[in-house]
Amino acid sequence: MPRSDMPVWSVLVAGVAGFGALGGVAACGGDRDRPGDAGFDAPALDAAQPDAGPPPCSYTERSDATNDPTAEPTGLTVGSSPQTLCGKINTGHFSDATTTVDSDGYRVTSDGGNLIVRFFGSPGPAALVELSVFVFNTDVNPTLLSGGSNNPIVRDHGAFLIALPAGTYDIVVNVRNPADLAAAFDYKVQLAPDGPGRCAAVTAPAAYTEVADGTGAGNDVIAVSFGVDPPFQLTASTADAAEPTGLTIDGRAPVRITGSSADENAADDYMDRDTYLVRTAAATTELTLRLGWAAATTDLQYIVFPADQTQPIGDSFRRVGNDKVNVIAVNPGSAYWIWIGSHDDSTGLPAAYDLTICGADLAP
Repeated sequence: MPRSDMPVWSVLVAGVAGFGALGGVAACGGDRDRPGDAGFDAPALDAAQPDAGPPPCSYTERSDATNDPTAEPTGLTVGSSPQTLCGKINTGHFSDATTTVDSDGYRVTSDGGNLIVRFFGSPGPAALVELSVFVFNTDVNPTLLSGGSNNPIVRDHGAFLIALPAGTYDIVVNVRNPADLAAAFDYKVQLAPDGPGRCAAVTAPAAYTEVADGTGAGNDVIAVSFGVDPPFQLTASTADAAEPTGLTIDGRAPVRITGSSADENAADDYMDRDTYLVRTAAATTELTLRLGWAAATTDLQYIVFPADQTQPIGDSFRRVGNDKVNVIAVNPGSAYWIWIGSHDDSTGLPAAYDLTICGADLAP
């Protein structure tokens, strides 16, 4: 079990890391059930992010022996300028109870604003290693605000968006694996400002419109139930298939997919589920997805899976409102399922939705 001198955020990390997508953090479906969500200000995002790996270190880890129970005071201010945390995942800290290899905490101050968080690091070919980054406030009982993982399928980096009002926060880097690693490895966490304009909703005619849904079945593909293990499973129907959009996502132009979430109650935590097959271009390593709809009483989410797999690599679970946007690291030249579902607490179905997808060619 976690040591008794661990702060609350370390205990929380032990409990939430391991799903690959942040959806595992809050196993309860829709946004309205999630106290402490970080109310992300979608319109204030920007596409003007650096198209390269992180800059040199702004702060380098100093206290591996103590930054698990107590976050290191970095003295860094994030929000208006890029900052990069550099550290090392060390061996010798492995916990059998939580399968945690090492956790490092860093305290930063935000001057307010929206951030894109990117993190880089891998021990090599160890297929089950999961590197995660979480953002907590510094309350006596800290709240997990957001985070993400570099799913073992997408090894080179991870990314997510977060709005951080002025204040003090703990950035927690965590690695899990079934056993301790053979050797330590370095990582970097970049926190860069993100301004207006990121992946604006496309208003031109859709590049693809849902066709296979019918009355709610046909393109469901994956059932999502956070009360079972694993929470993401293929549906029982062998007739289910992701819609082959024929779309390849690159960094040149965003694409628009339109569909409708039907008034059909599936036997999981969601009503209708729709799944679309897309591909990434040869150099595309990140996708920004913006999902929008009109009805305020409808709660839609998206999850991205590698095609034919049920381990998610990113989602919109910690976004609020009816304009949800997040950045997800992907492998170039690969096939992905984009799953869109209306949570069981939704009313006002059927509900039309628009999904805008933007690609980026980041060189980690």
